[in-house]
This record gives sequence, C-alpha cells and structure tokens, in this order.
Amino acid sequence: MIHIDNVYSQPCINALISHYPTKHFSYCLAPKGDRSHFIDQAVKYYVNAEAKKNLREKLKQGALRWADRDLGITQDWFNIDEESWQNDK
Repeated sequence: MIHIDNVYSQPCINALISHYPTKHFSYCLAPKGDRSHFIDQAVKYYVNAEAKKNLREKLKQGALRWADRDLGITQDWFNIDEESWQNDK
C-alpha cells in the first residue's frame, strides 16, 4: 500500500508492504522527481522479495518431491564405493 498525505503540513509518501509488515518506508519532503524513484525502489524491493520467497518455496517442494529418489541414488553409490574399498584391501 502506498499512501500520500501531509504530515504536519509536510508532504510525505509512506509505503507499507503488506507481506512484510516490518518493512515500512517513509519519504518526506522529496522533490517530485525523487518521489517516482522512491516508488520505483519500493516496487522493485517488493518484487525481489516475492521472487526470493517463491524460489525458496519451489526449491523446498522439489527437494521434498525428489527426496526418495536422491536417497536411493546416494545409497547405490555408497554401496558401490563400499565394495570398491573392500576390494582394494
């Protein structure tokens, strides 16, 4: 949510990113050109944070989906390595 208001007669822009309640940006007394830059930065921050969250979730889902396959491969290679080590003695 981006809100533009006058706080104590000073024009301010406040941005609160709903998914990240601890992230609150306030930009007061900015020239008009810097306001659009501030909004651009807030939007980019939000998009970047969402992309990281989505990537983290996809990696977690993939790891859970392929866990049995990966465990089987690991056990197969462990057995091969163990046999090779026993034969080298």
